[in-house]
Amino acid sequence: MRRGEVDLAVVLLPVEEDDLVLGRVFSKQPQTLAVAAGHALAARGGVGAEALAELPLVEAVGPAPEYWRRAQAPRETPGGLRVPAGPAVRTLQEGLALVAADRGAMLLCRSTADYYGRRDVAFVPVAGLEDSFLGLVWHRDRETARTRAFAAQLAAA
Repeated sequence: MRRGEVDLAVVLLPVEEDDLVLGRVFSKQPQTLAVAAGHALAARGGVGAEALAELPLVEAVGPAPEYWRRAQAPRETPGGLRVPAGPAVRTLQEGLALVAADRGAMLLCRSTADYYGRRDVAFVPVAGLEDSFLGLVWHRDRETARTRAFAAQLAAA
């Protein structure tokens, strides 16, 4: 968007940049913890957020801001326990391969877990974390009538 290559984007929240407008927020999804199929947590029907302190979380690297990366792989649980940092990856597929090899875990929303399901990875529901959301975003300086119309149509849908 900043290079002017796209007018709007649907992105995984949060978005905090002053030059970006957050429009319609949608696709509320509960969080899951991706662990190796043989991991002790894989057999459980769910875990609390404090369980994140038990294993390293795979972290995304790249151009995303630090606040966004921390939302996807927090450094501490809601109760203040330290969450160990896991290996760094550039793609979701790379992260899932490391999870399958029991080198760490990943937080993923339920729909992403369903879409990328694998036999060697278990997706365990996590209670006590905020849900995941997608949002429609556009650049503040390039808002147009078409941008507003698209945002209105999305909101109406």
